[in-house]
Parts: sequence; structure tokens; C-alpha cells
Amino acid sequence: MPGGARAVLLCAVLLLGATCSEETSAERGPRPSLSPAEVEAAVTTGGIEEHLRALQKIADGNDGNRAAGTGGHWESVRYFRGRLKEAGYDVRLDYFTFPFFDVVKPGVLKIKGGPRFEEGTDHLAMIYSASGNVTGPLTPVAFDPEEAGHNGPGCSIEAFGDVEAGDVVLLRPGPCLFRDQVLNAQDAGAAAVLLSFPEFTEATGVLRPTLISPDEIAIPALSLTNEAGVALNAAGGLVTVRSEVINEQRMTPNLIAESKDGDADQIVMAGGHLDSVLDGPGINDNGSGTATLLEVAEEMAGMELDNKVRFAFWSAEEVGLLGSTHYVESLGSSLQDIAVYLNFDMVASPNYVRYVYDDTGAPEGSSVVRDFFKDYFALKDLPLEKIDIEGRSDHGPFLWNGIPIGGLFTGADMLKSPRERGLYGGTAGEYEDQCYHKACDDLGNVDETVLGEMAGAITSLLVELTTRGDPLN
Repeated sequence: MPGGARAVLLCAVLLLGATCSEETSAERGPRPSLSPAEVEAAVTTGGIEEHLRALQKIADGNDGNRAAGTGGHWESVRYFRGRLKEAGYDVRLDYFTFPFFDVVKPGVLKIKGGPRFEEGTDHLAMIYSASGNVTGPLTPVAFDPEEAGHNGPGCSIEAFGDVEAGDVVLLRPGPCLFRDQVLNAQDAGAAAVLLSFPEFTEATGVLRPTLISPDEIAIPALSLTNEAGVALNAAGGLVTVRSEVINEQRMTPNLIAESKDGDADQIVMAGGHLDSVLDGPGINDNGSGTATLLEVAEEMAGMELDNKVRFAFWSAEEVGLLGSTHYVESLGSSLQDIAVYLNFDMVASPNYVRYVYDDTGAPEGSSVVRDFFKDYFALKDLPLEKIDIEGRSDHGPFLWNGIPIGGLFTGADMLKSPRERGLYGGTAGEYEDQCYHKACDDLGNVDETVLGEMAGAITSLLVELTTRGDPLN
């Protein structure tokens, strides 16, 4: 775990191949005071990319990921913590426990006399799936090979009326939580659940959705590509499913850094999640957002502030916004000291669209942030789209508790439209991030142009909100 004397923290960069120095901040002298314009000029893509290279090196040394509860995440925290302390922020770790999930060994999916299926290509154990070694008859539940959306059955137990004890159920995702479908199948007697997603194909690969919590989940639950589901449905017969996973409680920290000066009753807060998924290094998702905030924080450290700035680097976002939810719930009445929360999750997508948060029900004051970004990009003659992501990132817990929010985003598993191709370039009909939640979300999965544009907008907003008396007026 992170800790120890200041010299140890400075030397944490040795993990990344850097030169260690025990020189203290006092020996180097105070950082020069910078004007807002100088801060905006000082934030560069080169500085951000330094941090991205550090995150990639950490992932490379930790099974290819930086997931919460793993060594890769702890090393990411140490790196960010050391840089922020060097910049002069008050830094603390906000610990909490969470349900950790990992795969012990590759899973097995096979059908007697049928095609072979490969883990990672055709199937993955869903987050919070249980372990199991099951062989049973395949039982499709209203499985439609032509289904293109999330309209499958299973959102009520009545859909599983023909399921018998020991069956391996095959179905499409429905208009409800995947967790609900799995629990309903389990209650009907199913020994395993195979959820075949129409949008997961051999070309795009299979992703690892979450069941939100391991509580009550007692059977293996696998996500499948469309092709794997269709092939299973056509073959029928006895299916074997083997899954060996870990579900246990682990401790993990959010990293919180706050300026020493500025009005503590008008805190401007900005954050992004520092954890990756288990299946990749998470350089765009969300190394891009956190590395940008670290670069901005280091340059803002030389400013005189009217309002405190607080940076948050969240843990366990990828398994359900757990870090930011814990933090908001722990604040009590001091939550009201936060004037606005700004979230930056994926700001360098290769096939990007520029998006500004416009969530339905966002508290009063959120429009100030949205309009600032609209004006900022309009002045640069750059298009910008509004998006309602329904609180599905770390701004959600703030939004739901009445704190004004805002943020920028460059796209994930959405297909770029021909209209967007005309405005932003790239490729229509392809995902805005082809490597979303995959092993290829590495240093090659970053668009430097949009990263620089987003960094400029983020810096400009934070400078503006921290140097005027009332941030949202």
C-alpha cells in the first residue's frame, strides 16, 4: 500500500524507470506564481503523454491492467500521489472496501459435437459471475438470431417457465439489468447463463459487462458474441461451462488532492476514474482524463485562487461508480461546500466526437458549465454535441445529490454517424473507441489532436471557476 516518508514517495517514480531524487520541495524553492493565461499555455499534450506513458508502463508490469484492487491500481495511485504532493497539494487517500472480481484461469465454453469457442474472442465471464463447472442441456429462452437490440426475455421469472434444473440457458440481453436476468434464470433452476449480445461480434470482440454485485449470484454467467450465440442456438445439445473466478472484499483508495488556498465554501471539484477494466491498460478509458487532470493540477499549483480546487482520482468506477459513491456518501453536510463537480472520463477517443454533458435532471448551475464549453469550442470554430449519459460516470453520485455537474467526453461504444463523420472526420459506422474495455486500449489508442483540444477547454474552465468569487455566477 502507499505510504512512508516523503523521500519514499519521491522515489515511487523508480517504478517507472525514472531517476530518483530525495531533493525536497523546500530545497527547490517555491513554484513561481503564474497568471491564468500562463497556466493555460503551460498545459501541453506532451505533459499529459508523460503521464500516459507512466500508466502504460504500470499496466505492462501488472498483467496488462490497472483494475481496482490490483497492483496496477496501487502503483497508479502512488505515481499520482507523488506528483500531486510535489506540486504542493494537500493529498489524502480515501479508503473503502469493495467487491473485487478476477478470473483465476481461462474459462471454457463447449458444446458436444459443435464448434469451439475461445475465451476473450467468443466469451467472457461477466463481472461478479460465480465459479462453476457445469454440463447440461442448452435451453434457449425466446432466443432470436436476428435480434438487434436489448429486447430479450428474462426480466421476470415467468420467462423461464420451460427451464428445468441443470439447464444452461441461452438468451439475449433484455430491457433490464443483466443481473435481473441472471437471478431470474437461477431462481428457475438454471445451472449457467449465456447472454449473447447482438452488438458484440467477431469484428468488435466480446466485452465483460457487470452484474453489479456478487450477492446472491451462485451460477456462472458468460457474455457471448452474437456469432457464438447464434452458433450455439443452431447446434443445441449438451453444453459445458467452466468458470473459475475470485469474488472477495478488498480495500482500495480514492485519491483526493486539494489546494491549500482558496475559499473552502466554494470548492471547484474535478475528477476522473484512475482504475481500468481487467481486460486492458485503460489508456483512453480513463488514463486520458486522469492524466489531463494531473497535468492541469501541476500547472495550476502556481496560481493564486479565489476558490479552492479539489481533484479526485476515483477507484472502482469500472465495477459500478463505487469510489465516487462512497466519497459522496461520506461527506455528510460538507457536500454542500462543493460548488460544482466536473467529470472527465475518456477525452482522447481515436474516432472521436466532441461531447459536452447535458444530463437530464442536472441541478441548477450545471448549464453554466455546459454553456462555457459551448462558447469555448464555438470561438475555436470546433463542433460540439450535447450528450445525456444519465449519470453513468463518476458525476452521477454528485448529480443525484444536488451538486451542479459538467464534463467532456469523446465517445466509447457508440457508432459514428455519417453526419458526425462530416463534422469530425474519422470513420462512419465504426465505434468511437474500437478498443473500449479491451487490451488494445493502450498508448496507440489516443488521438493527440482531440486530447489537446479537450485539455485546453478543461484548463480554461478550471482557471475561470477558481478565480471568480461565485464559480457559477
